[in-house]
Amino acid sequence: MKQQNNNMNSNSIYDNDSKKLKKAVAILRALDHPTRQAMINFIMERQGITRTELKEVKIFSSLHLSDISKNWNILVLAKIGYVIKRGKYHHYHIDKKEINRLGKVIDNFINNN
Repeated sequence: MKQQNNNMNSNSIYDNDSKKLKKAVAILRALDHPTRQAMINFIMERQGITRTELKEVKIFSSLHLSDISKNWNILVLAKIGYVIKRGKYHHYHIDKKEINRLGKVIDNFINNN
């Protein structure tokens, strides 16, 4: 009976790490696009920006607002981006803590395998 409990504990630990790793992979897929990478870097430098302000930036000026929104929504779904509404404006922000957690999951995976 004791041995069975130990196996269940190790499986639940594995399941937890596996879930974290699957989430990390999903986030990395969201980050694996040059437009989204540029958006993240640009927004992090400014600590928040509206979609209209982002559209005015030279590297994003060729994109339609709908393309900016699509890329942004992928980052939100991956829990990397979030929005703060100030009046009628929506300010895009990047969750640096979530990016740091992602790095820790990857480091933990590398160091334990």
